[in-house]
Formats: sequence, C-alpha cells, structure tokens
Amino acid sequence: MTPTEFDHAEAPPSPLQRRYQVFVSSTYEDLKEERRHVIQALLESKCIPAGMELFPAASTEKWNLIRRVIDECDYYFVIIAGRYGSRGSDGRSYTEMEFDYAIETEKPVIGFYHEDILDLPGSKLEKTDAGKESLLRFTEKVKTKVCRPWRSPEALGSAVKSAVFHEIEFNPQPGWIRATSQADPALIIKLKQRIADLESQIEDTKSQVKKGQYAPAEDELIEVEFEVHSQATQPHPENRWHFDQNNELRSVQVPWPILFAPLGVKLKKPRSLTDIGAMLKLAAIKHSNFKAHEAVPEGFELKSVHLAKAFKGKILDRLIADKLIQEIRTTKRDGWRTKKVHLFQLTQKGLHLAATLRATTPS
Repeated sequence: MTPTEFDHAEAPPSPLQRRYQVFVSSTYEDLKEERRHVIQALLESKCIPAGMELFPAASTEKWNLIRRVIDECDYYFVIIAGRYGSRGSDGRSYTEMEFDYAIETEKPVIGFYHEDILDLPGSKLEKTDAGKESLLRFTEKVKTKVCRPWRSPEALGSAVKSAVFHEIEFNPQPGWIRATSQADPALIIKLKQRIADLESQIEDTKSQVKKGQYAPAEDELIEVEFEVHSQATQPHPENRWHFDQNNELRSVQVPWPILFAPLGVKLKKPRSLTDIGAMLKLAAIKHSNFKAHEAVPEGFELKSVHLAKAFKGKILDRLIADKLIQEIRTTKRDGWRTKKVHLFQLTQKGLHLAATLRATTPS
C-alpha cells in the first residue's frame, strides 16, 4: 500500500462517534439524587454509566465484579461528599478501594468533591471522629488528581458533563463503536498490509545492524555539552586548605537514536517537560559519561557532570518541531486552587519512530 493510498483510505470513527463507559464511584445512600443527575449527564453526553447501581450491597464477593467493570470502563469518576462509606476487610471504604484500583490500572481519573460539607444535612455526614478523619484523608488523596468542586446535584451534573467533553477531546480512550460504524473490510486489509510492510522494513534494518552496516546519518548526531566541575589535586599556594575550583565545558557527539529510543515506553503516558528533560539527560550521560572523563585536564579530578542548560531546550524543540510529541493541556489541584498544566506525550509518529529505534539501535 502506497502512502497516497493510505492517506485517502477511509478514516476510523472519530472520538465523538464513539461511546465511552464511565465508572461512577461514590457512597450510595446519601448521594442517590446526586448520582441520578450524574447518570443523566452521562447519558446526555452519549456515555454509558456504570457503578454502584449494579451492586449496591458491598461485599468481598462483589469486589472481583467491581474490578472487572472498572477494567471495562474508559474513565473513572469519583464523587465525594460527607460520608466515607462502608469499609472492606482492610479498613478502606469500597469507594477508596475503587479509586486506588483505578489509579493502579492507570484509568483516567476525575474527582468531584463537595465545596462545603458543613452545608449538608447531619444525616449525610460521618458521625464518628474516625470516619471524619478517614473522609478528610481520602478527600485530600483524590484532590491530588484532576478535581472539580460541586455544591448542588444540578451543579454536579453540569461539572460531570463538562469533564466528559474535556476528556473526550484531550484524552480520548478506545470507547465502543457500533458494528455498523466499523471500518470498511477493504480498509482493514490495506492497513494489515501496511503493518506487514513496516514490520518487514524493521526486520531489514535489524539485519543491517547484525551485519555492522547500520550507522546514524550526520543529522542524527546531536552535540551534547557537559559542564565539567573539576578540582585541583594540589592546595592553593596561599591557602593549603583551599582547592582551586574550575568549571569547563566539554562536548561529545551522541547519536540521535540513543537519546530518543528510551522515550518510547515512558512517554506513552503524559509527562511534563521537566520529566522529558530528565529522561534525555540520563540517556545522554549513560552513553557519554566515559568521554567526559577523558576530557578532564591533567592534574584535575572529575567531581560531577551536568548537561548544559541549553541542551534540553534544543532537544525538546526538535521533538515538538518534528511532531514527535504533542501537548496535552489539563488541570491540577494545588491546595485549594486549580491550575493549568501542560503535559506532553508521544504522537503516533513518535510512537512508531521510538519502536523502530528500539528495534534497530544497538544497546
């Protein structure tokens, strides 16, 4: 299949044409009206709600069923008000157990917390100090993830609907597709052929590596500058307890695949630019640290090696310019404030390149 044929092939259904299953986690008896508004909001957003209505009687035997339902869902929403909830055998409430499992399985998690639980009727509040303490601890745990406040059932439904559309746009999941909306069988055959062609190209490159024929092109060599902090081995003439300090720049050439290949696994999930820079730094130092030792002037002892600040910026600019990583804008809870967060993850182009480089780059 040629690139032209691939470009004009019928595209699969867009994210808005899919149906997403959302697990709604909360205490039950005190939030029946709120859950009704949430379910209505999800249905109006063409989502499939799932949660406590399926298994209102919490028990150890139901836990395996709960986990299976969470596994099948695309998103996990947790609603917190004035109660901590019934507890399992380990002392955690079932709501917290569900939350921890969603985090463990890397589900997209959105929390909704009541702005002022003191406004709630006494019948909807924890009665014991232990229950209040557990609720406060769990609420703070949920607030470390993306959270939205609510005060009334109607406001909660509106917040849920807004969160759904935001997630579908910026963090789409596989979802469900009607059988009649599936791609044309002819397209599937062409895509399978395209995959086979790409796998064949990877195998050919692997063969070249084994034969010693693989070498990065000139534009794949990246210059890495090191700040070398070295210290004289002899005391300063005027103070025998003082040692001269010297900071110098050294540079080495690092093949581009050495820097980019390790990102393939870690950047499947969104990461900050700081995290990406740290990954690149580790990859470069692992490959080049021995050369930095060779660059230390005679009579000096190498104390530490740091990448020059400009290096990370150059590499990150290239990743963005080459459309290997894409920006994902989201929000993060910081105390009582919600602030915007800019994260990045690999594009499909980046995922493909990283997989190819891992397969073809000698370790």
